[in-house]
Parts: sequence; structure tokens; C-alpha cells
Amino acid sequence: MHIKIEFDCKNGFYRHVFSTPEGVALLALFLLDDVGTRSHNIQRSLREMTSDEDEAQAHNATQYVKEEGVQGIVTFMYECDDEDEAMAKGYYFQIRADLVAQVLRGWERVLKEGPQSIEITIDGDDVKVVGVGKRAE
Repeated sequence: MHIKIEFDCKNGFYRHVFSTPEGVALLALFLLDDVGTRSHNIQRSLREMTSDEDEAQAHNATQYVKEEGVQGIVTFMYECDDEDEAMAKGYYFQIRADLVAQVLRGWERVLKEGPQSIEITIDGDDVKVVGVGKRAE
């Protein structure tokens, strides 16, 4: 799985550029529109992903259901979709909660560097979040 996010200097925010497979774009939307770039929001989401409790949240762009604690599966969907309909139509993305937690930790670390772009790669249990270049202020 691969996500590329770039900083839009003209408008002053990060935006989703590319992801593969297609459904992983929901994870990018979760990061960009729901978690954002503020540390306290990242930490809140990290607590939810590392909790043994099941979670269900609806945000600005996405909604998710985390079942079976930290090792459980997180199912991301568009916020406006009905959960049952989204599942039936295949409009969702599933990933383990511990992998989402790794992405969130990397997201927070890389954002502090102020990169021009951010690349996220998930290959099995291997999660890489890498900042590329330095954004112009």
C-alpha cells in the first residue's frame, strides 16, 4: 500500500495526490481531514487506536469502526456512507489498528520536519512514513 501527500504552497495545506490500492485513499482522508496536523488531534487518534476498547467514530471525511482492540481491524468508510451499504458495495478500507497507530506515530514525527511531501508505505507489518524535501514557507 502506498500513499503520497504533498504540501500545496499556494493554499497552505497538505493534499492527497496518489494512493494504491484505491481504497487506501480513505486512510489518507482520515489523516488529512480528520486527524490533521495538530499534535493533540494525532494523540487523540493514537489513543483510540492503541486502546483495547472497540471504537466507532464519525469525522469530517471518514468514519471508522475498530473492533477487537489493538490487534483488531479498523474499517474506514466515507463519513456520509451508510455502513451496511458501504460494506455491500465495497466502499471501505480495512487495516489493523496497530498499523494505523504506527502510521499516526510516523505522521506526527514527519510533520515536525515540515516536508514538501509525505510518503506512506505499508508492506505487511512494515510501516514507513517518510518526509521528502523541505516545504517553502
